[in-house]
Amino acid sequence: NNNETQLNESMDIRQVAMIALKNSMGFISHIFTNDQYRNIIFSLIFDNLVLNSITLRLNAFQCLVSIADLYYDYLDDKIGQIYTITEEAIKKQPDEIVCQAIEFWGVIADTEIAILDRIQSHGNSGEKVNKQYMIKAINIVPLLLEQMTMQSEDIHDEDMNRAKAAANCLLLIAGATG
Repeated sequence: NNNETQLNESMDIRQVAMIALKNSMGFISHIFTNDQYRNIIFSLIFDNLVLNSITLRLNAFQCLVSIADLYYDYLDDKIGQIYTITEEAIKKQPDEIVCQAIEFWGVIADTEIAILDRIQSHGNSGEKVNKQYMIKAINIVPLLLEQMTMQSEDIHDEDMNRAKAAANCLLLIAGATG
């Protein structure tokens, strides 16, 4: 029983840590530029993505979405691992986690669209798209199409679900790939 109490306390601490990390994403840019600290952050997130707690996994995926949005340029060495994690999540996780895994790729595509727009508007200012990211995003398309077949019974449902998230992500990927 003591082990169970310690495990629950450990999960509570992890939960608080993930929420704190998620809420501080916008303020840690100076930390994210350091390889060692960035690797620790990714390690913490990846560790929480495999735990039994849906809430911890959800918060960890929300952190990944924030990283894609705020620290896009720092994903290079993690994109392969993130692809594998998001692919597995889309196949096997509950809707709320699937939506976040799909949202990650939507943010990637949206960022690529913004980069393409800036290049088109201002000429080549040294900024470039990341083909590696978009290749991974394109590889997720078959899973997105499959998710679109899993629509809610209630066609008037306003909540985000895997089918809506997949449709939105497909639109963004199409926009990013031209």
